[in-house]
Formats: sequence, C-alpha cells, structure tokens
Amino acid sequence: MNDSHKKIENEDIIIHVNRHWVQLIKPLLSLFLVWSLALSFIHLAFLSNEQMTANIHFIGAVIILTIGNHWFFYRLLHWQLSSSLITNQRVIHFRNMPFVRNDILYVRIDEIHEVEEKMHGLLPNLLDYGSVIINLAAVTETISLNYIPHPATFTNLIEIIRENKHEEIDVLRELCEPYSQKYKKHPVKAR
Repeated sequence: MNDSHKKIENEDIIIHVNRHWVQLIKPLLSLFLVWSLALSFIHLAFLSNEQMTANIHFIGAVIILTIGNHWFFYRLLHWQLSSSLITNQRVIHFRNMPFVRNDILYVRIDEIHEVEEKMHGLLPNLLDYGSVIINLAAVTETISLNYIPHPATFTNLIEIIRENKHEEIDVLRELCEPYSQKYKKHPVKAR
C-alpha cells in the first residue's frame, strides 16, 4: 500500500497557498454579464403590456440569475479548494472541483530532481504568478502546478528544503507565517 498520503512524523506545514486570485477575473466578468442580462430581462418585463410576455421575461431573468450565480460560486469554491502546500518533507497539491474531481498529489522533497518556475506574459509578471514545474528523478514526466502566487518564493523554498538548510527554513517559516497561520491550528491529519 502506498503510504505517501499519510502524515510523516515531524512533518510541519511551512507554507500553504491558494491559486492566484487572477483565476477569479473571468468568473467575475461572467457574473457581471449575467446580472446585466437578467436586469435587462426584468426591465423588459416591466415595459411589457402583456402579462404572458412579462411573466416569460421575469422567469427568464430568474433562470439566468440562478444558473449564473450557481456557476460563479462553483468556480469560487473550486478556486478555494485548489491549493498547494509545502511541508518540511513533501509538496502537496490539491486540485478539487466539487462533485467532479478530487486529486491530491504528494511529492516527497527527496524525490525531486529539479524545480523551475515559468511566468509567461505581461499579466503574470505584473501580478507575480506563474507555473512551478517539478521534475522527479525517477520519472520522465513533469508535474506542473499552475497559477502559483510568488512562484520564485515557492521554488526557492523547495530548493532550500532539498538542500537541508535548516537555518534558512526557519527564516522562511517566519516570513511565511501569515500564509500558514490558520493551518497550524488544524494540522494535517493522518489517515
């Protein structure tokens, strides 16, 4: 049985990050469009002289708002549940979509051969987010963690842990304290 999902003895969470908030821009713009369309339907319902046409417009607005709002909160929940964390022993990546996907990736730090960061485009460079690519020593395929905020810090932290620089880990743990504080109260539970 694969024991990679179990909590390792003396394993501490150093940093925990959600995907970058830029992933929420498209759902927010879509929500704005949905509300604009629904308000247009409601306006048409008030302008309509026939009761049947007014009812159809109003029901259309309710249906559009219901579907649009649910889709937005589904995307918001997906963003909140998809995250990455680095412990002093592993990189753990959660990629969740409620009712559709629940993927958890565990990579032991000592199995990592190389880590690289990629920030392509103007927006990723301005807002400091990108992809972190992890190459494993025994496997030819790479692991890509997308929309990671501050990818340079993320990759540097993995490299420092790989090189067992304990004094630097303690300094980085203090710097990352605001990100990880709420997770220290609820440590990762062994299964």
